[in-house]
Amino acid sequence: MVKNIFVFFFIIVSMVWSSESGVLAYRAKKSLEAGRFAKSYSQLEKALLATRKESDLLAEGRVLMMMAQIRTQSLDFTLADSLLSIIRQDALDTASIVALVQAKMALSNAQERYDETIRLSKTVSEEMLDETPDLLQGYFWREQALALTALKKNHEAEPLYKKAKNELPSHKASVVLMFAQAAFFEGRLSEADSLYADAAVKAIRENNSYISATILFYRAQIALKQKRNSEAEDFIKRSAQAFELMGLPNNQKRSEKLIP
Repeated sequence: MVKNIFVFFFIIVSMVWSSESGVLAYRAKKSLEAGRFAKSYSQLEKALLATRKESDLLAEGRVLMMMAQIRTQSLDFTLADSLLSIIRQDALDTASIVALVQAKMALSNAQERYDETIRLSKTVSEEMLDETPDLLQGYFWREQALALTALKKNHEAEPLYKKAKNELPSHKASVVLMFAQAAFFEGRLSEADSLYADAAVKAIRENNSYISATILFYRAQIALKQKRNSEAEDFIKRSAQAFELMGLPNNQKRSEKLIP
């Protein structure tokens, strides 16, 4: 399941810019914006060492979350879980605690462990969410709503989609993508495909190659279900090539496994 690559950017902004870890985290942000996953992760590893040298547990937790997010998007689920498990929650502020839970929810959804996503969501109170930046609230509700839809609890999911839409930038691909995924879970394949196509246009305009490549993977799934095999093959090849160029071999292999 796709997440906006930059969901934790507010964490970087919260870090002390003059510190070594803050400078390295900012550089990692710029690399990630350019689609250079490996370079970004390497810079975050250096930032992590810097936070430990600075004895800053809050900054350390934030960097670990960012590293885990990249691992989740790289389909390295075991390592992502390991990174999240060593974060000292007692050292986090409220927004970072919510970010940690959101990161765990994203990981669970990526693994199709939707019951676990709902369990995690219940560990965050409304009061905690009120103290959290609006963008993070949007992504929190997004993960929760998609998990509920996957579990066929559409009635419970509907108000959460509305909340998420209100907090996420309406012009971004992430909003259209959310509704595309919901339509796919509900079996509305033609509608989902149309929404994915719209989200892809927005992702390309945003220079978000990760999302546009993942959308190709999702559209290939739909095309295969609808017996549009030649179109599916085109989606698969383009998706695999894009992930290869981004240095994401697991994503590339996932796309190639769809080849009929």
